[in-house]
Amino acid sequence: MEKTNKTAIVVRCFIALLIMFVAGKLLGTYISGLLEGRLPEAVLMFIKGSSCLYTVGLAAFYLIIKGIKPVKLPAPSMTLTVPRFIKIFLVQSGLSFIAMLPINVIIKLSGIKTNTTTPEEILAHPVFYIFMLIFFAPIMEELVFRKLMLSRLLKTGTVPAVIVSAAFFALPHLYSQGPAQVPYTFVLGLVWAYVYIRTGKLLPAIVLHSLSNIYCGFLTVFWPLDTPLGMMAYAFTYAMCMPCIAILITVFSRDEIKRIREV
Repeated sequence: MEKTNKTAIVVRCFIALLIMFVAGKLLGTYISGLLEGRLPEAVLMFIKGSSCLYTVGLAAFYLIIKGIKPVKLPAPSMTLTVPRFIKIFLVQSGLSFIAMLPINVIIKLSGIKTNTTTPEEILAHPVFYIFMLIFFAPIMEELVFRKLMLSRLLKTGTVPAVIVSAAFFALPHLYSQGPAQVPYTFVLGLVWAYVYIRTGKLLPAIVLHSLSNIYCGFLTVFWPLDTPLGMMAYAFTYAMCMPCIAILITVFSRDEIKRIREV
């Protein structure tokens, strides 16, 4: 495929994503404002953040990209056994923390406020956040970024498609959760794109996405950081143990990872 055609596909996908989020967020904000005081707060949060995004916004997204014929995934080249699934979870958890750490340190030192979810917010609406982080967001985001977008970006080549789709997945998190989430979600996007292509199935990526939200969403929020022992346990688990395990697995699995180029 000519370079200009590949560039056009990437630009078209980016425009579709931009319109999806701008239209969905603006409409959601407008409708939730009209209904404020008439509906429970959790329902208003869903309308503002997700319902319009994944109805009107998703419809606009699909209309823009539907002219790009999706690439049919080849036969699965990886069987996702339980040990391999655990390895992938360890890799995504460790490497994403490493990617996020430098920017997170800068943000903490500079005192910049971000849109991260607080324990108080989760405790105020536990059912809402459990539904969103464990079920709704993983399913819808994997549908958009892996099933619909990645399958079309594959026309540019497997490796470029994985990288670009991961970058597009990371960009919206800059708005919703702050700068530190961009490298973090970029790494996760790489892993889930790899899993989707190698297995040919969306479900493993959805499950890994849900587990990531539990590990880095719920556990970190409720970790007892107000005691020295809690701080030490957190540092050992998130900053030392998981990253080291992830690096070791990645190094020893590099030949298997390179097989993505053969797809």
